[in-house]
Amino acid sequence: MDGEETYRSWNDIDSGEEIVISGIAGRFPNSDNMNELKENLFNKIDLVRADHKRWEIEHAEFPRRMGTVNNVEKFDADFFELPFDQAHTLAPEARMLLEHSYEAIMDAGVNPKQLRGKNTAVITGSSYNETQKHLLFRDIKINQNIYGCHKSAVANMISYCLDLKGPSYNIDAACSSSLYALAFGYRCIMSGKCEDAMIGATNLCLYSIINLHFSRLDYIEAHGTGTKAGDPQEINAIYNSLCKNRETPLMIGSVKSNVGHSEPASGFNQIAKVIIGFETGFVPPNINYTSPRKDIDALLNGSIRVIQEQMPLKNGYVGINCYGFGGSNAHMLLKWNPKQKINNGAPNKDLPRLVILSGRTEESVKLFLNDIANHPIDVEYIRLLHDIYADNIKGHPWRGYIILNSFQQDSIKEIRNYEGVNRPVWFIFSALGSHWPGMGRNLLKFHVFAKAIRKCDDILKPYGISVIDIMTKMEESIYENRLKMFLGIIAIQIGLVDLLTSLGITPDYMISHSAGELGCAYADKCLTIEQTILSAYFIGLACADEKIIHSSMAIVNINYEHLKNICPANIEIICYNNENSSVVCGLKESIEEFMKKLQVNNIYVKKINCNIPFHSSYVASAENQLLLSLNKIIPCPKKRSSKWISTSIPRTKWFTSTSNQLSSADYHTQSILNKVLFSQTTELIPSNAVVIEIAPDDVLHYILTSSLPLNVTNLVLTRQTDKNINTILQGIGKLYNCGLQPQVANLYPPVVFPVSRGTPMISPSIR
Repeated sequence: MDGEETYRSWNDIDSGEEIVISGIAGRFPNSDNMNELKENLFNKIDLVRADHKRWEIEHAEFPRRMGTVNNVEKFDADFFELPFDQAHTLAPEARMLLEHSYEAIMDAGVNPKQLRGKNTAVITGSSYNETQKHLLFRDIKINQNIYGCHKSAVANMISYCLDLKGPSYNIDAACSSSLYALAFGYRCIMSGKCEDAMIGATNLCLYSIINLHFSRLDYIEAHGTGTKAGDPQEINAIYNSLCKNRETPLMIGSVKSNVGHSEPASGFNQIAKVIIGFETGFVPPNINYTSPRKDIDALLNGSIRVIQEQMPLKNGYVGINCYGFGGSNAHMLLKWNPKQKINNGAPNKDLPRLVILSGRTEESVKLFLNDIANHPIDVEYIRLLHDIYADNIKGHPWRGYIILNSFQQDSIKEIRNYEGVNRPVWFIFSALGSHWPGMGRNLLKFHVFAKAIRKCDDILKPYGISVIDIMTKMEESIYENRLKMFLGIIAIQIGLVDLLTSLGITPDYMISHSAGELGCAYADKCLTIEQTILSAYFIGLACADEKIIHSSMAIVNINYEHLKNICPANIEIICYNNENSSVVCGLKESIEEFMKKLQVNNIYVKKINCNIPFHSSYVASAENQLLLSLNKIIPCPKKRSSKWISTSIPRTKWFTSTSNQLSSADYHTQSILNKVLFSQTTELIPSNAVVIEIAPDDVLHYILTSSLPLNVTNLVLTRQTDKNINTILQGIGKLYNCGLQPQVANLYPPVVFPVSRGTPMISPSIR
């Protein structure tokens, strides 16, 4: 069907009919996965051996050399929830197919949970089953489950264990069984009987009718059994069908020269070899071929040649022959994915990549993370991993993460056992003293965070304020302005809330420290982004009034009752962190003098970098101005949800009036004027909580660590460091290790599917 007209018809094929083999996994003779097979094929390793020890050579007609797969006796029955007797009567080939089916789904970048209950077909190719004969005629026991040893049950077992609801059956066409299974899978999809298909260990669709200019065919992966009768017939058929109008020799080969003849599964071995060729750009060479047979003219005259060295692919078209008994022959045409890697998959920006994953054992997670670390960053490969581990995988008690940085050799990684318990998430919004120069520069690399900050910037432009400048400038002097200092902190909290929300991380409860109540209001959806940043602007503006005296604050770690007794009259206790930690406020000179006295007595004290006298008598004069401004911004206050626990109202008054339950102008005014009752809320945090501090710096980390139960996970997302971006990625990774499911893909620019040719395979790393 050569000719220009045919070539045009190929181009006119509906793009909706084109297919992609998206996932593949398998175990091959002396090759435990696709990567090992690739290395062995390219290195011309003969995988068929005489020292296989599978059986004793007792008869002249027994094959002396054969290809054997490893670890046929091993199977993770607990993971697939199969009882002891069923696992031990399940045929070894069925056990292997089940494990590799699972790996193939993940190799496609799909979490197996997504396929559960879906109309997915499972069609296998199998010809005989020695386990069935062994159990039926030798070792059968009363009440023993023998269903799993029958070849017809191979597909059914995969459907059952993976909860797939589509057609499920086995096909026996002898040596062409696997490609016939592919053909039946294609028919099921095209007829609407299923949405997709698992064929053996492969999830794919097929296009059955192809018109191709045969000069574009790079290579034929032949059946090539090496038999006296079969090889001349096959090569003559190839020559008559494909070589008549070719100007160049047609290259052929057969993976059987490397791995032997796996009979009903041989077609999958051929597909594996071709996919290796597509992904690397080179077809692996044949071995054990020295000279052409004298009775095969096409080999003698050079019309067809056997490749003996790796051959580059040019057009990306490969044919596969697979022959059975009695004329049940199959042929498949595969086309490579035309999408090529750009810049080897490296990211366009220097944003480090966070990868999360889980596994059956600590060792399996460690090896997978090491595999990832030992290769250059490939954003498409990483996106597939993000999709796989976006949801919990049942039976994976170990979790880990790694942070990949193009400019950093030592990757940050951590592995932890996950007990499978859902833990409550608490957001802690701090405010006082958490600002620092350039605190938002790195965070702006995350597009969700940057979008929120640009929105804040647009809202404040009419007031002559640039939030972006506040967050990115490195001058210390910018925070001498009380208004800018406060705006920068609240803007960071808005951006972090949006970022966490995009990851699917939302709080079960939230509390604040000082003016962080605005952060609670935004996270609780009581205030819009516009209301939140404008409230921060007018609070900061009122507190920046020249009439309000500049003051200083300090943390004092001493028993509260003792502190009350020794505190000078001109110094106020404004925050109750816990029974042994409080915040004091007063004139700069008074605070410095008091700090010296405490330090002489070996009492820990630390100055807070904040000149706004929140919660003290110094700011009381701003009350009227605050109420006037905030009432305009919040004309219709919303009720605070049960998630938001107040630190500005005594616990005894939380439910005494409706006004105390509203996120109103009055509430936020009083949150600035009242003392901070932090300890009354932290006492409610349970021992299994995950606590996340939402602020530019970890100013509350020590207080929380010393106040909360030991089993609480106390996390920070940002810290005053030039590697602040690693801090937030570590925090997200730790959230995953604690059992949360952050949608990490949302941190990064989108990836267009399908991924490019040459994207590393995932299945070899799954253990």
